[in-house]
Amino acid sequence: MAVEFTPIEDVLEVEVGTTLLNSAGQRELGGEVLFKKPFRLSPTSELMIGVGPQVGRKLQGADSGTSIGMAFALDLMFWPTKKIGWYFSPEYGYGLGNSKGEKSIGASVGILISW
Repeated sequence: MAVEFTPIEDVLEVEVGTTLLNSAGQRELGGEVLFKKPFRLSPTSELMIGVGPQVGRKLQGADSGTSIGMAFALDLMFWPTKKIGWYFSPEYGYGLGNSKGEKSIGASVGILISW
């Protein structure tokens, strides 16, 4: 789940998001803040390049604990109507501090709702 807002039109968008991952007896809660630069590709499509801090907490398992890192993301957004659209967002994460060198990669696809 994420929320995005625009403090400076056509220059900066900020996304604050959180995730909950469950797999094979492990659970991880994470969050990030991405600072994104938007690029208008056409009247109905947009590309954003983002970077920002991320934090994760492994809640179960032998390697439970908190990790910090940096997240890098690309957002491709398509708006077939003015209020409803969809997006594709690949993301790469790199651990810092005690989790230095830990890498993650992922992607998300979803619906956008504007109001």
